[in-house]
Amino acid sequence: MKRYKALFGQVAVWTVIVAGFLVCWEALVRFGPLSRLVASPSAVLGWSVQNYNSLWMHTLVTLKETLYGFSIAFILSITFGIVIDAVPPIKRGAMAVLAASNGIPKVVFAPLFFVWLGYGMTPKIAMGALIAFFPILVGFLHGLELVDPSMRRFLATTGAPWRQVFLRVRLPWALRSTVAGCKVAIGLALIGAIVSEFVNASNGLGFLVKLGEDNFELEMQFSGIVAVSILGLLLYLVIDLLDVLFLSRFPPLRQREQD
Repeated sequence: MKRYKALFGQVAVWTVIVAGFLVCWEALVRFGPLSRLVASPSAVLGWSVQNYNSLWMHTLVTLKETLYGFSIAFILSITFGIVIDAVPPIKRGAMAVLAASNGIPKVVFAPLFFVWLGYGMTPKIAMGALIAFFPILVGFLHGLELVDPSMRRFLATTGAPWRQVFLRVRLPWALRSTVAGCKVAIGLALIGAIVSEFVNASNGLGFLVKLGEDNFELEMQFSGIVAVSILGLLLYLVIDLLDVLFLSRFPPLRQREQD
């Protein structure tokens, strides 16, 4: 019962915060100096309702690009992480190279992906995968090192093979950290898709925002921005739900955090 009361309290607080923000936004546009710079929430809602089919179509396109890019990044990150962990001599060098390459702004590759991969959904997926790759990899490799040292010493004395230790002990312990990396990566995959749509696209939320900017339609532009924000929040909440499920499934991690 206390848990539901706490949850209800959190929902109530955030409802008040969001409602207050929208009221202030509406007032500043209607009665303040922002009428020519920002579309009001009521105008954004009106445009979204009138153009529901178009907005929904663009949202689905961006969602598909984001999920594909995130999925590819996840598969590549886990695969590459397993290879690095299985061959310790290459681990330090590989991480140094990846850390250095991560400092390069990934958005500079967006125009090149259209040259290399052509036009359509493929370069947008590649852009999302490129940006989302590093956080998942770092989270996965960090999680593999979280096994208790005493457990490592015990496993070393038993002579258990690497594969058995990895699958039964280290991988479950790495899930919590990997999910944390996924929380960051899902937002980055969405950013990669939006950036690519800014560069060259005929659909998607990034295209919708750019179209609104080109046509000086603030309602269209802000409808796209709000849709991107909601989509990013929902994707994060899905990953967060997986986080809760992992914590409940693997009690050693939960116990360690409580200690």
